Amino acid sequence: MPYDGLALAAVRGELAPLLIGGRIERVQQPERLAIIVQVRNHRRKFRLLITADAQAARMHLTENAFTNPLALPVFCSVLRKHLEGVRIMGLEQLGYERIARLVVEGRNEIGILGHRVLVAEFMGKHSNIILLDGANELILDGIKRYTHAVSRHREVLPGIPYLAPPNDKLGPAQLDIDEFIAEISGQPMDSKLHEALQKRLEGLSLPVAREIVHRSDLPLDTRVEFCGHYELRRTWETLQGVLQEVSANYCQAGIFYNKVGRPVDFAPIDLSHLSYAHRDTGTPNEIADRFYVRRVEQDRLETARHNVRSVIVRSRKKLERKLHNAESTLQDASKADLYRVYGALLTANLYRLNEAVDRIELEDFYTGEPVTIELDLRLTPALNAQAYFKRYHKQKKAVARAEQEAEILTAELRYLDELETAIEIAESLSDLAEIRAEMVAEGYLRETVQKGRRVAEAASEPRQFTAPNGQIVLVGRNNRQNDIVTFRLAGETDIWLHARGVPGAHVILRTGGQPPEDTALEFAAGVAASFSKSRQADKVAVDYTLRRFVKKPKGAKPGFVIYSNEKTVQVAPISP
Repeated sequence: MPYDGLALAAVRGELAPLLIGGRIERVQQPERLAIIVQVRNHRRKFRLLITADAQAARMHLTENAFTNPLALPVFCSVLRKHLEGVRIMGLEQLGYERIARLVVEGRNEIGILGHRVLVAEFMGKHSNIILLDGANELILDGIKRYTHAVSRHREVLPGIPYLAPPNDKLGPAQLDIDEFIAEISGQPMDSKLHEALQKRLEGLSLPVAREIVHRSDLPLDTRVEFCGHYELRRTWETLQGVLQEVSANYCQAGIFYNKVGRPVDFAPIDLSHLSYAHRDTGTPNEIADRFYVRRVEQDRLETARHNVRSVIVRSRKKLERKLHNAESTLQDASKADLYRVYGALLTANLYRLNEAVDRIELEDFYTGEPVTIELDLRLTPALNAQAYFKRYHKQKKAVARAEQEAEILTAELRYLDELETAIEIAESLSDLAEIRAEMVAEGYLRETVQKGRRVAEAASEPRQFTAPNGQIVLVGRNNRQNDIVTFRLAGETDIWLHARGVPGAHVILRTGGQPPEDTALEFAAGVAASFSKSRQADKVAVDYTLRRFVKKPKGAKPGFVIYSNEKTVQVAPISP
């Protein structure tokens, strides 16, 4: 969800008592469009993050560390000159617009008291951070400078009067019931009510607008044409309640996660109309910081996942082409026996081959059927027979090589499936780093070198869960971790589990030598199903056996094992 005006209001309401009266100690610009303002107040230090990034424009306190660039950006230099050492006098928001104004007071180089205003505009691709002279609202600098060639509405350049972004929306707190009804009723009749709310009122993103409709006990797809005075009054009353919830600083912000743990939404209020797997709550600043950190991590993880997966895709295409060629050779295996029969028939009928002909029809003494054999006029009948025997032996050797190659290629494709599944279930960049290290060792990737040094491999850290009866469940999320949990961490009498017939994690249920309880075994099997290629299925077949019945063939690739004495259960994947 976008960082809307309501989210800004919730964050500002929490920030104001913490920052107002505080002194700015340091300003940093760790990224091209982001600044960190360090403030000391109430004997505490606060780090205020403000970013104008188009995909994540926002403002909130942060506990995360950032690395500063080697060269000091020009905008950061201007901010340090005007802001460091000054005192924060106010933190303003005009209505529910996505614009915050940090008002500061301090003395310049010659001791004259003056005001500065740091304006943060959170407008998607039009977001900006602008420093103003508080006396006359002249621009001192902006993190994004541009002229009328970029924006017809305004310029952002030093020395030019500041002009706020255009806004044609209405302030929801200032509308009385009659004005609200008249405004929403005037929207296109076929538009949905939540879309009309978001289009005409400040501060509302679509998820929050849908929540207002839901709290009004109206269907989420309610259209304006079906809203009378009663429905619109209920909507207005709900809207005022949400605004009061935010302005009174008792709102409960939340992050909403899907079933695989990816953060997909956050809001300054509870979005009760959503049916996501679980939610995380906290103060508006905590939630905003946590959400964007997780989202950045997920975006980086997805980028890294895509890069590694692309190598697998290219490798698979090459192997599939080779396998196709090998299978084509195997399909021609019948020709080898045919060449042998031709050679034998010619040898047995040499006495009949006196004339120079390019073909002859002979009776196959195996089937009794007539066979037409082509002959090379340049060769004698005996040499024609020998030529067929040579083709027979050559084809036979080619088939033997193709059989061996097809077996190797099939095993390698199976290994790539294991790698791809490991990539899909990777939960962190360190997981992917370990998969990359394995791919380097197996020759699929070149080793990464930085400043003449090898990049150290990520340490293997298999996941660990606790079954309902308290027993430990270990999960290897890639091939190297699979080898570790199976052959280093597991005892001979522990239970080994794996999704049947599909790539997936090795799972160990530590039993301490005791027979496994049904609840623990079902839990471990559900974990094995969820860490497999079939994790989206309703039911997954999972094999289990004692660890001592699991063996690794000599020279096998990482993660490959054979097992025996197994039993199979059908379980639903679980998210432990």
